[in-house]
Amino acid sequence: MALDTCATDGLCATACPVAIDTGQLVKRFRSNRVSPSAQAWAARIANNFGLTERMLRMALRMGHAAQNVMAPAECAR
Repeated sequence: MALDTCATDGLCATACPVAIDTGQLVKRFRSNRVSPSAQAWAARIANNFGLTERMLRMALRMGHAAQNVMAPAECAR
């Protein structure tokens, strides 16, 4: 559970009397849980975020248009 709940912001090191930053350790453990393929996709998305944002906006618009065509009475409420 610690891997999923840790904020990894390093603030625990400020409260720790020996300045241990467990956030760095948690980051390392979390990176081991992610596949190389997922890391490559995340890098692609991050490096092309403008394109990603435009594509997602278009997908949302298409979804709204499909919703209006399929159930126009439901959307009017």
